[in-house]
Formats: sequence, C-alpha cells, structure tokens
Amino acid sequence: MNAFTKRGEIAGPAGLLSVAVDTTTDVPERGLAVICHPHPLQGGTMDNKVVTTVARGLMQRGWRVVRFDYRGVRDSQGAWDEGRGEVDDALAVIATHRAAGEPLVLGGFSFGGFVALSAATKLSEAERPRNLVLVAPSTVKHVAPRMVASVRDTLSSYADADDLFDELSSDFKQRGAPLERGAIWHACAGQRRSIDCEAILFLREPAPGAGRAQVYELPGAAVAYVIHQGSDETCERAYVAARSWIESRGYAVAGPSREVYWQGDVAQDGDSGVTEIQYPIIKAVNGTYRSYRTYKTYS
Repeated sequence: MNAFTKRGEIAGPAGLLSVAVDTTTDVPERGLAVICHPHPLQGGTMDNKVVTTVARGLMQRGWRVVRFDYRGVRDSQGAWDEGRGEVDDALAVIATHRAAGEPLVLGGFSFGGFVALSAATKLSEAERPRNLVLVAPSTVKHVAPRMVASVRDTLSSYADADDLFDELSSDFKQRGAPLERGAIWHACAGQRRSIDCEAILFLREPAPGAGRAQVYELPGAAVAYVIHQGSDETCERAYVAARSWIESRGYAVAGPSREVYWQGDVAQDGDSGVTEIQYPIIKAVNGTYRSYRTYKTYS
C-alpha cells in the first residue's frame, strides 16, 4: 500500500501541537479519523504501537488519519492538564483538520479512549463522529482537587436538585461562568427517607460564599467512572455497571458518588444529556469493602 505520513504543527489551546497525518492513494478517501494516544504521564505518545496500528487500519479503509501529541508531550507546547486540556487539544485537532460536513471517526487507546469519548460528547449533535474506535478505554482516573461552590440540602425527589442549581446560579451569576455543574449524592432514594444532595459549581478561581453557598476545594481522588447518555431517570443501569466493575476488579467504594453534567444541567426525563458518574475508590484489602452505598435507585 502507498502510505504517506506528513508531520507538522497546529495551533492548540495551550500552544503548538505536534500532529501526524496518515494518508493513502490506494483507496478513495472517506473522511477524517482522529486517534488519541495513552496517558502522557505513563509514556503515551502518538507513535504508540497500538495507536499507529489503529491508524493504519483506518487508513487502509480510506480514512485520512490524524494522530497528535497532547500538550506537554515531546514537542507539543503546554503542560499536563488532568485530562481537561487534553480533550480541548483533541477538539482543536478536529477543528483544524475537518472540512465542513466531513464524516468523522474518533478513536483512542486507554486514556486516549477517555479523551476521544469526552471530545465526542462536546461536539454538537450534527458534528458528532460517525463511529468511535475505543481500545481498552480507561475506567479509572485521578481527578485533581477543584474549587467548587456548593449548596447541600435534603430533597424529596431528584428533580428538586434543579432548585439547588438555580440557587447557586443566582448567587454566582456575577462572578463569571462556571466550568461545569455537578452533584455529590451523600444519600439516595432507598437508603433514607430523604435524598441528601450537594449541588456544586466548578469555579475557575476561589470566590467568597454567598447565601447558603459554601466555597471550598473538593479533594482529588482516584475514581472509577462511567459515561451515561440519556435522562437522569434512565441512569440506574450505569450505576449498576460501575458498581459491578468496582467489585469485580478488587476495589472498594471510598466515598459518596459524584456526577458531572457535561451538558450543563441535570438531564430530565426525555433529555439526552451526558453525565459522568464517578465513584471514589481504594483498593480493597483482604476482600473488605467499605460500607458506602450512595447510588441512585428508582424503586
């Protein structure tokens, strides 16, 4: 096969990013494929063997393949950003190399699977990829400490969490737009008579509290996570899958579950929002698991 690789640089959110474009003249071109590499702090680069193998397979099927190094990797400018900036890097690669309306495939290996999936959910519905190629996508990651504003209260239903977010938004609307919304479920339906919910806004910088809202640094943690697309009323299966994976891999739940709402709000019935469900975890010792049981049930 006549294969060609052109290396260069593009402008990224944190500086120049190194890219490689793999093409062939043997088959008609079908569109753009962007492949994301494994964790950069564990030696991952765009020249990883699995990444280049996936790229070769897609190229042989007519896809113009772009591989790239995240910020801070080899000659790419910037610094490691706990996964957030790396997703922005992938989006910059897509924006630079994709023609209007061009079919798109996103792929990734290990941590790169997380980056590819995260980038896909941040694209508009019309821009989303035709296919995802995820090889051994990571299920555990470390989330860094983040500054949050929060309001915690007991609720009679999950839908009442919207009132907490409205309260937070009212208190902080003059302080710059938050990055994301999320929630910590300290107690859920089926555990107690009331739901104990802490609604949170992720802030760009520290800010004074307002009203009932408190501002503090949410501790970092190792988390098992799963991505759920759909309404809040349909996410119980995602929770079940996460707990099953945790126990089958010898981990223990080490704190209340967290949710991050990528679409900005809690997805209600009929919505197709994207929610990242996180469980703080530790490695179980002698098969002993902690007693946290904070997960959503609807029975």
